[in-house]
Amino acid sequence: MHRGNPGSIRLSSFRRVRLRSVAVSNFASPVCPRPESETLRLYSLKRNSRAPDFDRCAVPHKAPAQRTPRNRGPAASRTRPANYLQRCPLIRLSLSPSPQPQDIARTIGPYPATPLEAARKRAKEMAAQVADGTNPIEVRNAEREAAPTRTFQALADRYLKEHAERHKRPRSAEEDRRNLAVHVLPRWAKRDFRSIRRADVIEVIESIVTAGKHAAGNRVHSLISKIFSFAIDADLLEANPAARLRKRGVEKVGRRVLDDAEIKTFWRGIVLPPVSRQVGLALRLALLTAARANEIAGARKAEFQDLDKPEQAAWLVPAERAKNKIDHLVLLPPLAVETAKSAIELSGDSEYLFPTRLGRGGPIDRHTLTVAMVRFAKSLKGPTAKTWQQEIPTTHDLRRSCNSRLARMGVPKEIRDRALNHVTSLRDPESKHYNLYEFQTEKRQALSKWAAEIETLIKPVPVVPIRAAKGRRR
Repeated sequence: MHRGNPGSIRLSSFRRVRLRSVAVSNFASPVCPRPESETLRLYSLKRNSRAPDFDRCAVPHKAPAQRTPRNRGPAASRTRPANYLQRCPLIRLSLSPSPQPQDIARTIGPYPATPLEAARKRAKEMAAQVADGTNPIEVRNAEREAAPTRTFQALADRYLKEHAERHKRPRSAEEDRRNLAVHVLPRWAKRDFRSIRRADVIEVIESIVTAGKHAAGNRVHSLISKIFSFAIDADLLEANPAARLRKRGVEKVGRRVLDDAEIKTFWRGIVLPPVSRQVGLALRLALLTAARANEIAGARKAEFQDLDKPEQAAWLVPAERAKNKIDHLVLLPPLAVETAKSAIELSGDSEYLFPTRLGRGGPIDRHTLTVAMVRFAKSLKGPTAKTWQQEIPTTHDLRRSCNSRLARMGVPKEIRDRALNHVTSLRDPESKHYNLYEFQTEKRQALSKWAAEIETLIKPVPVVPIRAAKGRRR
């Protein structure tokens, strides 16, 4: 290895490394705006003939007390003072790919915040790029231009636009958007998605699970895995950091079924404050038809047919609101027809059966039904309140109650699945494109049995006066 001037190390036939350092100064001026840290940089210089010794070159040492910069004309002399290098603390690592020097620089990082070992390693990498004919500065500029498209926020936006909104139901796409906004983007929005590791995924999921939200943690787990799988399919990533990661949340299987006393309490009180009568009627219809919350909330009046003909009354749930994306015909028993007519009277001129009272217009949200169930449970008093408040029923529990009661009545599973539009029984090609009016009689009989049982429970018990026995005092 050949040493020239102090602070200079010669490299191979086309490179030279030069290192300068100046003590940190408190001086600040427009000429030297950032004196608070030293900076390690890679410069283009001229051809020399010795092999580099990167393990020794990146060692800071003190520069001469007085150093005048290269004279580059009147402009340079006017803008840089004579002691510029002494007053502006910099550490420079110089590298030349050609015999003609150019005033271009590649910053490695601030010194001493950047360890010298890391600086040496990065210098070797950049020297290898130069040897391959690649300009490290052009590589850096290209990375900077592509940086906005490599954030997790950009990847999430592409996933929502190109996958969720295109291939999922609107409700599922909206749930993905909400989970991203609440649980993921506050942590990863500006991160390069290529830098996210398995430990980062576990940290996000575990923070949700430890907060007691096991089901939400599992949903976010699945969402993150889907987003990275989408990135692999789009040739943006080579590996999924969430692949084969076990679910960390422990979910309970829903078993809540309303008993006779709870059904009676629910039917009578759900249309009274603190729940509005309109929302109460929606929940009554959910109990009678076992329809899902979003199917009830977005119901339109035009979907209800022949309400004046008890034997033909029906409600056609369109495919865009059905979970399995198949049109679902609900055969309405008389009690459900009465409930629907009451809701139509309250809806006014709206096209929706349960219009929102907010200024935005449109139907109520499915979460409105969930909130109403909680408010109703908290308002209860008396013996029934204890069982309700121990495990507050949800709108899905109303659906489960209907299914369980139909099974107890002896209704076959195939008919129950058709009445409830279960996905599992409609996956085969024949069932997926089945006739809407298939099993019409059986489905109407099943829901009529369920409505009749509810009527029996809510029917007022006749009061029979007790006459006093002859000769006894009243």
